[in-house]
Amino acid sequence: MHVQDYCINRLAHKPVEHFVILCLDNQNRLIGEETMSIGIINQTAVYAREVVNAALKHHARSVILVRNHPSCEAKPSLVDIAVTRGIEKALTVMGDPS
Repeated sequence: MHVQDYCINRLAHKPVEHFVILCLDNQNRLIGEETMSIGIINQTAVYAREVVNAALKHHARSVILVRNHPSCEAKPSLVDIAVTRGIEKALTVMGDPS
């Protein structure tokens, strides 16, 4: 199953926003899934610290961030983009030194 299909099957029917992370191993296989936040019809709060903690708990090599929009708006909001960038920055700091 493709990631997009998995996410649609997992969240498309939810009446309120959910923020989920998919934790992946070195082979990009799913090793964990965490619902980080359940909100209301048009928003949900998520914190980079919680995402980092969940990724570390699962010993994830990488994560996929997933958020549904029950309003059917496919375009991410400016807040969605800012939150994603903040999480990306926090995860990058926790990454392997190269």
